[in-house]
Amino acid sequence: DNEIKLRNKIMKLAEIEGKHLGEYYKEKNEKENQSSDDDYTYRVEPCSAIKYSFLDYGNILKGNDNLEPDTTSTGSNLKKIFENISSSNEIGDRRKKFWDENKSCIWRSLLCGYKKGYIGNNVDSSTKELPDDIQTCIIPDDKDNTTSTTNG
Repeated sequence: DNEIKLRNKIMKLAEIEGKHLGEYYKEKNEKENQSSDDDYTYRVEPCSAIKYSFLDYGNILKGNDNLEPDTTSTGSNLKKIFENISSSNEIGDRRKKFWDENKSCIWRSLLCGYKKGYIGNNVDSSTKELPDDIQTCIIPDDKDNTTSTTNG
């Protein structure tokens, strides 16, 4: 089933992206501990970075991302997948429904990947080594998305 394959692929990509974010913030924290020269550093907290990535996935999947319109490879492939599971006049609704049905899995994949990147692959279920920002990070509401223009 195309939807299941798509969900699994998106979850894997989200985990990889989360892992890269975890590795980035681990290295960044280690460097900050070694240097105090950060007066002009622009900071994005780890939870915010994960939320931005999560909301980007939502925009792409719902078909309202300015960087991945239907004319790009990603946009075109997603359009084909959703055309195969919906009539053409229902594609926008189906894309939003797919997002609504799968966003919590995508969110958990991002967090799982972050944990692997920050702590390492051999992690248990504890969060004691994660920054407080991540331990309290919750899934954002679609209304938090300032770049979304249609379909929530």
